[in-house]
Amino acid sequence: MTSIVMDTSSLISLEMIRVLEKVPQVAKVVVPLAVKGELEEMAEYGDKEGKAAKGVIGRIKTASIELRSVKNGTKVASLLSKNVNPGEAECFVCCLENGIKLLVMDDVDAAYTLEGPAIEAGIKIKISVAVLVELYKKRLMTKNELENFIKSLIKIREWEGGVLEVLAGRYLKNV
Repeated sequence: MTSIVMDTSSLISLEMIRVLEKVPQVAKVVVPLAVKGELEEMAEYGDKEGKAAKGVIGRIKTASIELRSVKNGTKVASLLSKNVNPGEAECFVCCLENGIKLLVMDDVDAAYTLEGPAIEAGIKIKISVAVLVELYKKRLMTKNELENFIKSLIKIREWEGGVLEVLAGRYLKNV
């Protein structure tokens, strides 16, 4: 089974539309400790993201999402910038250290900043919509469900008029 590393934003996205529970049927989900820390911070709030963070933490506790520690702190530190936070940097290093070739993140600025190093390392960066498409391809949802989940994600995550809405549309068009 393919392993994927997911950042906080993509985990929250899929949990908010109640699809994260299906992902282990198509891929082994791996997250670094910094992502768990970000989720724990978010879970302290009672808003929709906080509620979703609690759900993701529950999945980590039941081991449907695997938690891994990152060893190369120097590499993590070298990736930090105004666009790349510790969670995203650890996700990238987690891919490197574990030979995982797919990084799922819904942060456009971080993805853009990490694109060069990712290409060099043979790591593909995709948004959470790619996971929905994979679930559809494995017949774990219908085309209609896929379309509705994407529409719901765009609305709930407030992607209207932005890059993520455009990217989501491209994924849907290529199905």
